[in-house]
Amino acid sequence: MHGLRAQLFAAVSISLVGCGPNTSDSDQTGTGEAEADSDTASTMSSGTESSSESSDPSTDPSSGSESSSGSDTEGLGGCEGGVPILFPSGVDSGLVHCPDGSVDRAFEVACPEGTSPCRTDADCGAGSVCICPGIVPDTISGWTWPAEGAPSVCVPSSCRQAVDCASAECGLAIDDSSACGGGEITLACRTPEDTCRADDQCTGTYIDQECGISAEQRTWRCVDQGCIGRPLFDARGQLRFAGLGRRPGWQATLRPRLEGLAPALRRTLARRWAHAGLMEHASIASFA
Repeated sequence: MHGLRAQLFAAVSISLVGCGPNTSDSDQTGTGEAEADSDTASTMSSGTESSSESSDPSTDPSSGSESSSGSDTEGLGGCEGGVPILFPSGVDSGLVHCPDGSVDRAFEVACPEGTSPCRTDADCGAGSVCICPGIVPDTISGWTWPAEGAPSVCVPSSCRQAVDCASAECGLAIDDSSACGGGEITLACRTPEDTCRADDQCTGTYIDQECGISAEQRTWRCVDQGCIGRPLFDARGQLRFAGLGRRPGWQATLRPRLEGLAPALRRTLARRWAHAGLMEHASIASFA
């Protein structure tokens, strides 16, 4: 009896040990699952970061954000802050009116249908461009060259549009001297060596000056505007003047009335009359 009881107790003890929780296996299994979950989370997080970087619109070639960020006129050239000059129909003429009063040609635009003798630069010879009527403003006279309704003209040019110039400015000059073929338009690149951009910046020796293109340096300079009589030009196209001498002459008998004339105005008139006299005297040779 005692031997049978001992065997029963031994069997029950073995069963209890076999049914008890295996702490070591459970801990290992839990740790493995946590590690797996951690690895999975890490993988998902890494994938999310990669997806986020690749969808950045600034670098995604399919987003088009970089190419669409610029303005519509970017790269066309012309002066900063310029205002487009429009045809009477409201269409852009390709010319730009700059804040300082100067005019640039940003790009070529064909003249309206029916304009003649030229509509595009291709209709003009080498070294010239087509200027449409009624769009080029003249800050001195207030007119436009050529006048609205007049024929278009082919004018001399060393540039056609802004991209032709290192300065990105193809400037337009107007010769206002009617006696010297007034209204002649010339185009040339603006350069760092220029001394003016617009007519009102010319306050030189004589009152009739404008900002034009120097035939010698091909730069923008203040040049004489007015022509009286039949002026004499040299081989380079420059006006010739006689020398200035001083002598009593008519001063002994002629006394100009100076009342009401400010000193500054008297100096201006003296320069203007001297300028006209020297040019007239030199022009005698042009009648030969």
